[in-house]
Amino acid sequence: MKRLTFSLLLLFSYSTFILAQVNERTEAFPDRAADTATDQARVMGVNAFEEAFSPQPSGILHVYLDPRIDPAEVYLFRGVEASGTVKALLPQKFQRLARRLGGKIYATKAVELSGTKDRYLIRIDGIYEDRIEMFTINDYEVEHVKTLAYRSCLNGKCTQMDTWITDVNGDANAELIQISRTIRDGKTTRSQKKVLTIANNGKWKKSKKLAQDAPWRTIEFYDERGER
Repeated sequence: MKRLTFSLLLLFSYSTFILAQVNERTEAFPDRAADTATDQARVMGVNAFEEAFSPQPSGILHVYLDPRIDPAEVYLFRGVEASGTVKALLPQKFQRLARRLGGKIYATKAVELSGTKDRYLIRIDGIYEDRIEMFTINDYEVEHVKTLAYRSCLNGKCTQMDTWITDVNGDANAELIQISRTIRDGKTTRSQKKVLTIANNGKWKKSKKLAQDAPWRTIEFYDERGER
């Protein structure tokens, strides 16, 4: 009888231990069906994001802001107003930026860059500042890559940046040529120009060497080229 009682106690203890282990594993590894549904939702969201942008070969691409977009004007970065899905997938920082600027968000171009994933250009049309930001998709997450253009005017001070996406040195990899300036009362008080190249870690970095080879004679602000 004692042996039977001991055996029953041992069986009960062992069963309790196994049940605890199962519960622990269940909590550590949630139901796979829920994970699958989440994965599917993320894939569908990213697909909707990608489909909002029209493809654009880079070649030599001048990225700039037009403060007055005429309805009949051919403006590459006019875009379409972003859907709720597109806006929700943007990093919180840029959702807050758009709200701060009182701006509308437009999905414009998906730019093909050699050796990298497509880059997606978002235009923010704000009350006193407009911007074009470049994003990429990494593991179903939309990540910011680089600011390509901005234009603002407030209290007599205007700032502007334009970017060219091009291959400066003929190595089949795209570089960014950027020029920026500050204007007060119609006079330029500050200006800067630089060339950025993609480093091994995927980040953009300034290159003094490529800046020497850049075609600066053809690099001008949108306003200076009489394009409007």
